[in-house]
Amino acid sequence: MGLVRDGLEETRMKTFNDFLEAALHIGGRAAALDNAIESALEAVGKHVEEIIEEKFGEYQDAAGDYPKWKALAESTQKERTRLGFAPNEPLLRKGNLRESISYVTDSGPIEDSVTIGSTSQIVFFHEVGYFNARTQRFVEPRATHGPALIEERDEIRGLLGTAVVMGMTRGRTSLGVLSVHNMGAI
Repeated sequence: MGLVRDGLEETRMKTFNDFLEAALHIGGRAAALDNAIESALEAVGKHVEEIIEEKFGEYQDAAGDYPKWKALAESTQKERTRLGFAPNEPLLRKGNLRESISYVTDSGPIEDSVTIGSTSQIVFFHEVGYFNARTQRFVEPRATHGPALIEERDEIRGLLGTAVVMGMTRGRTSLGVLSVHNMGAI
C-alpha cells in the first residue's frame, strides 16, 4: 500500500531492469485492457439490446434528430383489434420484431466493435421510414436503434470508460508510475 492522496492510492514507482521486462509488463497491461474492453462491449451490446426491445409497443418521445412517434392511425388500430392485437402498441403484435434484435461483438487485431441490429428487414424499414405501395404514402419512421443509442450515450461512455480504467489499473484506483533503469547504450 502506498500513500493515499485525493482518495486514490499512490503506489511506488515500478522499476524494470531492461526493455524486455518493461515490454512484458506493458504487454500485460495491453492484454488486460483488451479483455476489459471486450467485456465492456459485451455489456454495451446487452444493455442497448434491452433498451431497444423495451421500445416495441410503447410510443417514443423525440431523441436527438429522431421525432416523437405519432399515434397509430385509427384504421391501423381497428385492423389490429380485428386481428386480435392490442390497438395501440406500435411495432408490437406477436413480438417477432422485438425478438429479432440482437448484438454481436468482434475483437480484431486493429479494432473491437459491437454491432446491434435485427434480422428483420421490417425493423430497418421502420428505423428509416418507407413508402407503402398499397396506400401510396410514405410511412414515418418509428426508430428504435438510433434513439436508444442517443438516450443511453452516458451509460455507454461510462461502461467503456470504466473498462479502460480497470484494464489499465488491474481494477485498482491507483496512481502508478513507470520507469526503466539500467537500459544500457541504445
